[in-house]
Amino acid sequence: MNFPQSIRTCFKKYAVFKGRATRSEFWWFQLFLVAIEFLAVCIDSLLLGYSWADDMTPMVILTDIALIVPMAAVTARRLHDVGMSGWFQIPMLMSYLYYLELIWPNMFDYTAVTVVLIAIVIYLVWLLIKLIKDSDLHGNRHGPSPKSEGVAEAFS
Repeated sequence: MNFPQSIRTCFKKYAVFKGRATRSEFWWFQLFLVAIEFLAVCIDSLLLGYSWADDMTPMVILTDIALIVPMAAVTARRLHDVGMSGWFQIPMLMSYLYYLELIWPNMFDYTAVTVVLIAIVIYLVWLLIKLIKDSDLHGNRHGPSPKSEGVAEAFS
C-alpha cells in the first residue's frame, strides 16, 4: 500500500475498529497525520499569529479533534494485525490528557502527573515495538491477514 492508498483507506474506514491494517497502511497514515499537524501549526503561526512554541492553538485543536477517530481506528486495526486487542492503545490516547494540564494549569498534582507520564512513556515504547512488528501471516481472531490475501489469489 502506498501513501495515497493509505490515506484513502483510513478515511474510508474512518471509525472502523474491526479488521486488520498492514504496517504500510498504518505508518503512511501516521506520516500524513504528522504532515497535517505541521500544516496546522504553520497556519496558526503564520496566519493567526501564534508562536511555534504554543501547544494548544485553534488549528491544532481542530486538527486533533478531527483526526483522533481515524488515528485510533487504524491503530486498533494495526494492533489486531499483530494479534492484539485494540484496547491496548488506551494509555496512548490517555496521554492526550496531558493537554488538559496545558489548558488548565495546576489542575493535577505535578508528582502524580510525572509518575503517570513516565509510565506512559515506558508503555509507548512497548506499544511502538508492537506496532513495528510484521503482520501475522495467518488469520487470527480479527480476520485474515491483509498481506496473505493477494498471495492466496495468486496461487488459486
